[in-house]
Amino acid sequence: MSTNTNRQSRRHAIVDSTSSKALKHAAFRGQMDRVIELIAAGADVNEPDCEGDTPLMLAAAQGHASTVAVLLRNGADVDAHNDEGGTALHRAAYGGHAGVVDALLASGCCVNARDNGGSTSLMCAAFGGYGDVAMKLLASGADVKIKNSGGYGALDLAARSGLDLRGKLLRFEQRTESGPASSEKQVSTNGAGARR
Repeated sequence: MSTNTNRQSRRHAIVDSTSSKALKHAAFRGQMDRVIELIAAGADVNEPDCEGDTPLMLAAAQGHASTVAVLLRNGADVDAHNDEGGTALHRAAYGGHAGVVDALLASGCCVNARDNGGSTSLMCAAFGGYGDVAMKLLASGADVKIKNSGGYGALDLAARSGLDLRGKLLRFEQRTESGPASSEKQVSTNGAGARR
């Protein structure tokens, strides 16, 4: 009897491992229907790969907003960290995927989470030159004053990437000290995508 139980346990572990691996692959490719099918079959939405990336992180890194939404609806941990300390928001911001950033922010993720090097998602967006993503993060409470372990902040990284965010970032930095003026808030959020 126990031999049979052991075989069944091993068989379930192999099936679970295979379906979780397939889920990560489908999430990376943005195969939303396959993701839905695998979740329904019991694949673990939070099982990391060998680098600590979850299916949510893989979909976020590739900009698959629909797949991200499905994973979030099915219990994906929005604030899980990979081996480098990065989150799905880090991955989406680094890739400049504004739609994914919107979905992650709407799900209540930690906007100021730091990776192992002390970098935030705002720093990732600034480094990549993604002004629209940086403005979304700032509007959601990203702290422009945070520095990474190398002593660089979002302003420094934006300048290195050739992105002229200084005036926009400084406006948000001043708001954190004195609170937003209603007219200033409207200007910064309405024109975020148009000015880069």
